[in-house]
Amino acid sequence: MSEAIQRVSHTASPIRAAVGESENREALAFKVSPAFRKRFKQRAVFADLKLNELLIEALDAWEEKQGLKE
Repeated sequence: MSEAIQRVSHTASPIRAAVGESENREALAFKVSPAFRKRFKQRAVFADLKLNELLIEALDAWEEKQGLKE
């Protein structure tokens, strides 16, 4: 990737606490287009998030938008 991407620090992010290193995890596998994969990874890098952290934040935001978040 030839583009320089600036990282934003989120060291106190609540998502980091929700996705702790000691937490049990299961694999989640699905296919996406190469363009989506690149975009998703770029957004994670820009926000200084791991891919799974960005996925969790995205689902949380979708649930909130749908009125499903308690």
